[in-house]
Amino acid sequence: MLFPSVSGKGIGVLDWEGKAMTALRDPSSSGYSQAINLFIQAIRIAKKMRPNVRWGYYALPYRTFWGMDDLWRKNNEGLKSILNETDIIFPSVYMLYTDGQVTSGKNRSYISNNISLALRLGQICNKPVMPFVTDRWQPSAKGFANKVIPKTDFVKYISEINKVVYNNHTISGIVWWGSPFYDYKMKNPVVRAEARSESEFVDIQDNLIINYCREIKALP
Repeated sequence: MLFPSVSGKGIGVLDWEGKAMTALRDPSSSGYSQAINLFIQAIRIAKKMRPNVRWGYYALPYRTFWGMDDLWRKNNEGLKSILNETDIIFPSVYMLYTDGQVTSGKNRSYISNNISLALRLGQICNKPVMPFVTDRWQPSAKGFANKVIPKTDFVKYISEINKVVYNNHTISGIVWWGSPFYDYKMKNPVVRAEARSESEFVDIQDNLIINYCREIKALP
């Protein structure tokens, strides 16, 4: 447990994926109302057990790449009863495709639309927004899945997120997530190819984070 003490402080993220999360995407589904209630109950339990922790749900509001339309926005606005229970909104804006696969303009639109929606809901619910980002391409990026996003592309990615403004509201920070060490131990072939040993891989990852952070800190 991240917060073994009842009086522990910090940021806690509940990651509830699977059938319940899928149901939240479709108000007409038979499990929609139950999923809403379960998500509300779960975060209330978390806040009761660790009242000094600032809680939220990973990937709510839910993202989309190809369906950024009014129905998507309306369905996410239907999740306000859950978001009102949170302390922070944590949308996921992992990079699903390279610019070469979908164009840089499409990737900018993906970032802008998903962050803008999260900021809109953050304004409505009076919650800060801290999107999840990661430094590896997602499985949808065929031929690039699990590969490290080049530094130039990653810095541009973070810069685009920082640029998004909705009614004078911007993000309050980012959550930089990743599981490279787990993937290395589980012998993911793409990740394994990056180093001959676990100790070498640790050094490579440490240097990557330091170098990428240096560039990000220099952003205007």
